[in-house]
Amino acid sequence: TPDSVAAIVIEPIQGEGGFNVPQEGFLEYLRKLTDKYGMLLITDEIQSGIGRTGKFFAIENWGIEPDITCLAKSLAAGMPLSAVITKKEITDSLPGGCIGGTYVGNPVACRAALEVIKIIEEEHLLDRALKIGERLKERFLKMKDKYSLIGDIRGIGAMRAIELVKNQKTKEPASQETAQIVQECINNGVFIATAGINKNLLRMLVSLEITDEQLDEALDVLERAIAKVK
Repeated sequence: TPDSVAAIVIEPIQGEGGFNVPQEGFLEYLRKLTDKYGMLLITDEIQSGIGRTGKFFAIENWGIEPDITCLAKSLAAGMPLSAVITKKEITDSLPGGCIGGTYVGNPVACRAALEVIKIIEEEHLLDRALKIGERLKERFLKMKDKYSLIGDIRGIGAMRAIELVKNQKTKEPASQETAQIVQECINNGVFIATAGINKNLLRMLVSLEITDEQLDEALDVLERAIAKVK
C-alpha cells in the first residue's frame, strides 16, 4: 500500500541495466504519484549526471525536480567523491549526527569537483555533450543499416549504447559477439564497456573533452570490430 512506501528510487536513464530511456510520461507519472502519496522521489544520477546527457542532471531532460539526487563518478573526474543533494526540509528533519562517514569531505576530491563544475561551465561542455551525442547517433544509424548484428541504438546526449542481437526479429542477445567486439577494440587501443542484463550492449561514455578526430578514430575501430565479428 502507499502508506508502506517511503520512496521511489530510479535512474533517469538506466546505466548498467542497458541505457534504457524511460517511456514518454513515465517519470512525470512517478513525480505525480510520489507527490500524491507523500513519498520521496530519489534519482540515481551516478552514471547519467554531470553533463552526460547535455543537462547537468539527466532528470532535467524531463523538467522534473526530485527530492533527493545521488551523484558520483564524473563528479570529481575520477577522484573518490560522491554526493547526496536534497531539499532543506529533508535534511532539517534528520536527527543530528546521523549523516557521516570515515572519508566524508576529502578536501582534494572536493577541490577536484569544484574544478569539474567550473570547466563544464567555462568550456560549455553541456553543449559539447549534445554535439557528441549527435555524432554518435549519426554514426550508429549508419552502422545499423550495414550490420544486422545491431538491433537497436538508444540514449540521450553523449550517453549512448548499441544493442547487439543474433536475430532482428527475436532480439536474441548476441552476448558472445559483444564480448568478441570488446576484445577486438581493446586489441586496437579502444576500451568499450558493456551493459545490460545479458551484457549485449556496447555503451559509450566518452569524455566530454574528446575531440571529433579522437571520437571518429575510436568509432572507426569499433566499426571494424563489428564488421570482423559479424
